[in-house]
Amino acid sequence: RNNRDNTSVIQMLNNMVAILLEKLENFQGILIATMNEPVIDEAFDRRFLFKMRLTRPDLNTRMQIMKNAFPKLSDNIITTIASNYSLTGAQIMNIKKKFMMKNLLDESIKLKDIIYELCEQEMTLQKYHSRNTIGFFHNKITH
Repeated sequence: RNNRDNTSVIQMLNNMVAILLEKLENFQGILIATMNEPVIDEAFDRRFLFKMRLTRPDLNTRMQIMKNAFPKLSDNIITTIASNYSLTGAQIMNIKKKFMMKNLLDESIKLKDIIYELCEQEMTLQKYHSRNTIGFFHNKITH
């Protein structure tokens, strides 16, 4: 891209930020926002009164999520997976969705036979994504 394109994109983003800040300033309700990266523009940061950091679920919480997601899995398999894989709730739901798709394509596939493979896939994706920046904003936006 050339400089002119970059300047246009930055100007458009600045305009969008200004509009969003104005909307936040006049908003009378309760807003709950989430983000993967704790970096936030100072102007936005001032408008959020309460901030909470959510961490990965502990062993017992992972076991509960697994039991809810996979009620037919044995307690032994759930305990093994929860102990060996530091999965988030979203990752566990990804595993469930992947299994459902595989099972739709081949009804003979059993969850207990591929659950460890699916967990390994999620952990591999987690390692990959934790090393790469994902998202649209690469330059600091100025106001």
